[in-house]
Amino acid sequence: MTFNRKVILLLLIVAVFPAAVAGALSTYSSQKEMTAKIDEFHRTSATLIAQTIDNFFADAVKAVQLSSELIPFEEFPREDLADAVRIVCRQFEFVNGAVLLDENGEQLADPVFQSRSASRAPSAGGPGMTEEDLALFGLHIPFVAALKNNAVFGPPYYSAKSRGPRIALAVRIPLEKVDGSWVLAVELSLEQIIDTIESVIPSERTAAFVVDREKRVVYHRNEPTARALVSLADLAIIPTEMAREDAVHGHYREDSGREMTGAFAWIPVVQWGLVVAQPTEDALVSVNRMRTYILIWVGLGIALALFGGLLFSRGVTGPVRDLAQSAERLAKEDFDQRIVVHSKDEIGQLAESFNQMAKQLKTSFEMIKEKNAEIIVWNATLQKKVEERTRELKEAQEQIVLSQKLGAVGELAAGIAHEISNPLTGILGYAQLLLRKAGPEDESLSSLNSIADQAKRIQSIISELMKFSQSANKRNYGTTDLNWVVTGALKMAETQLEERHIEVSQSFNEDLPGVPCDSVQLQQAVLHIITNAKNAMPEGGKLMLRTNSIEGGAIKLEIEDTGVGMPKENLSKIFDPFFTTKRDWDERGLGLSVASRIVQEHDGKITVDSQLGKGSVFTIILPGFSRKSHLSQDGDTFRS
Repeated sequence: MTFNRKVILLLLIVAVFPAAVAGALSTYSSQKEMTAKIDEFHRTSATLIAQTIDNFFADAVKAVQLSSELIPFEEFPREDLADAVRIVCRQFEFVNGAVLLDENGEQLADPVFQSRSASRAPSAGGPGMTEEDLALFGLHIPFVAALKNNAVFGPPYYSAKSRGPRIALAVRIPLEKVDGSWVLAVELSLEQIIDTIESVIPSERTAAFVVDREKRVVYHRNEPTARALVSLADLAIIPTEMAREDAVHGHYREDSGREMTGAFAWIPVVQWGLVVAQPTEDALVSVNRMRTYILIWVGLGIALALFGGLLFSRGVTGPVRDLAQSAERLAKEDFDQRIVVHSKDEIGQLAESFNQMAKQLKTSFEMIKEKNAEIIVWNATLQKKVEERTRELKEAQEQIVLSQKLGAVGELAAGIAHEISNPLTGILGYAQLLLRKAGPEDESLSSLNSIADQAKRIQSIISELMKFSQSANKRNYGTTDLNWVVTGALKMAETQLEERHIEVSQSFNEDLPGVPCDSVQLQQAVLHIITNAKNAMPEGGKLMLRTNSIEGGAIKLEIEDTGVGMPKENLSKIFDPFFTTKRDWDERGLGLSVASRIVQEHDGKITVDSQLGKGSVFTIILPGFSRKSHLSQDGDTFRS
């Protein structure tokens, strides 16, 4: 963590954090107290409104029952019963209309209503009424229930032009002169209840609705004529057991996502339930306002902490940053770097110390650099000499191992040739003797010829072994032109190369120094390599021979072919006697071994580089003399 962040964090912890914690605790406490008060207020409001509605219905029942008892409907003539019913309607403002029914549910007089704008001709001199009002009232009269009970309320219903719901109250009227009962049914208007609810709850954002026992909407404050304005989410506030003496507080969320808080109260007379609720944000507006103020102050504190922390830390981190950058450049060997001292405090003293250290480091580095330069030159020279000596030792070791291997094989070959030569001469002699005695038609003639041929082949192999085991006398070497030796070997193999359709190209340096050698043996070594190249190109190809002089007076001969090539793991074994990768075992595997032995006896070196599918390059390096004419071992003169 940077110093700036540490300073800012410290200021936040010391100054802002306590204020934020105190504000949060204060807000939590205030919200808790406010929530308790709001819950109590909602329960009280719901209880008072529910009692008012309950009292209204209880008073209506008592008033209608009292009127039915005081008015002797049984003594009125049939044509005057409508006037008797009208007396009941006119006594109460909350009664819209009334009708008198006999025990069979038949009308004893036409229904009587207070007033209607659309009317038909009234019967029995009664006021006007609409067909809709009459139909709705007749459908919702609880006639059967009233015969069993003294007073019964029917289900609420709505008229297109009414303000709020209506409800039918049926009261049983016992008859004194005859057995049976009549039913007086009145339609109660709930406008008085609606006015009471709206007067108690004036806010438009406060919700109030009434449901029946099946949780069907009877009245909704925002839309009095609606049948179902509340959803299942709104009904979540209503408890499972609706019939409760005390109001129940609760919370729910509307379909729009707005959270509501309120209370539910039971209306026992009609067995309805009342819900009064308001948005939680409205109920906690003071708490939210206080929370906003606290957040503003906390934000202001954070801003001041950031500004003060940055202002303070910049005075410290600026010089420290300069010191760090200077140290970084110093680490990159920029010893001329210096820090400008702006003050004499601890940071200024640190800058002075840094400048002194930079001067001392520059002096020390220059001294070390001079020493390092000498050490680098000495190390490079030493490494080069070590590499050269290592390479020479490795080559010498390889030559020694190969010489020992060839010497051991030569001794073995000489012994084998000596032991096999005498028995083989006898076999060949007996075979030739039998051939002289055999006639032209003798059946054994073919077998005898085969024995003689194979014996001659074995003699040829023994001859090669004898040559391999013999060493030349280096003291009697003459000086020979290497180009002449290579040309002679090519002439010997010319017929075989033409048969294989091998194209030969030569690139000879005519200014080569002479080579001290046994020209016959050296020509035999070159011929063995050419033969190996021929065998590597059974389908034809190119054979390239190049001679050139190299540094130190030595001569280099390169023989390159485009044959099948050899894998790298076989390159170290190709000069071993009898090693071969050819499928044709007519070749005896001694050619490259003989060539390697001859080159080594001439103080030369032979190497090979090969790739599968691309061909091989044999390189022979021999020591050379100055260009003068010399006599060879047999007295012939060769051009220098």
